[in-house]
Amino acid sequence: MKAKKDREDDYNRRLLSFLNHKWHMQLYGIHEIRKGKWKVYNQQEAYFLKRYNSLDSFTHQHKLIRLLTNDHFPFVIPFHPYHDHTGPIQLKEDIMGVTYWLEGDSIHYDDIKDRLQAHWVIKQFHLYSHRYLEEFPTLQEFDLLKKWKRRWNAFYQTRNELLPYMPTTVLHTLLRWGEMAIELLEENRATFTSYPKSMIHGDIAHHNFLRSTNHALFVIDFDLMTKGPSIIDDIQFANRILPHMGWSTNQLFQFPPWHIIRMLRSSISACCILLIYTVNGFVLLLARPKPNLFFGEIYLFSPFISITSE
Repeated sequence: MKAKKDREDDYNRRLLSFLNHKWHMQLYGIHEIRKGKWKVYNQQEAYFLKRYNSLDSFTHQHKLIRLLTNDHFPFVIPFHPYHDHTGPIQLKEDIMGVTYWLEGDSIHYDDIKDRLQAHWVIKQFHLYSHRYLEEFPTLQEFDLLKKWKRRWNAFYQTRNELLPYMPTTVLHTLLRWGEMAIELLEENRATFTSYPKSMIHGDIAHHNFLRSTNHALFVIDFDLMTKGPSIIDDIQFANRILPHMGWSTNQLFQFPPWHIIRMLRSSISACCILLIYTVNGFVLLLARPKPNLFFGEIYLFSPFISITSE
């Protein structure tokens, strides 16, 4: 453990020295918040330093934030102007970027005000970003059906490994639910593909919203950004908040912004399926619409815990 910490400390010292050489900003402190994320500071200001998965990931996020800030979108944190002229910070294979440090805390989905404000910010993001789609010709468009087929196949390939841990009937039931979901998605694909397209955030977790000390709300971490129907973010947001609402579909449909879900409920005559994913697994929401009435059942697909978000 000590050897590992010594290596990390050495890396941080070299990183700070590199930043001073590159920036000429007289930084004197660096604090690693978590792996790949640091707070760096000088006597006047503090900054957030982040390691990106790839050059493309940095380039796309820097471009998106720049477009939003140029359009006076007030809910994102700008990159340091350094990047406008020189691109990312590169230390050997590491691609890094710097934004301004924001003093604040994550929101909590237990709080209805936080839920309402977070969803409003995301809808504003969709409203602004739909005009940027042509600015990202190389960014792949999100395909919900393709994603779920890939995940179902991965789960199917591990079925024999799961058998010792659950009854065969349960495993077969889970597999059949997945098949049903994919079949219904295929039948109703137009419901998703015809919805207005925009940039998609892709990770609507509570910790990706920060409230500053003056109570302003910011959305951060666009690592999973893509293009596609804006309803994709809404579906994931529904999944994120449902555990904090006692898994109550009634509460979900009373939630003011959820005209989207009400639209889905009425537009699919036979059965509406929403496939909703989390880092920890699958949630399958089966909805059988009837006039003025909604019957919903929610199942937690815990066996899918090994399937990671992509």
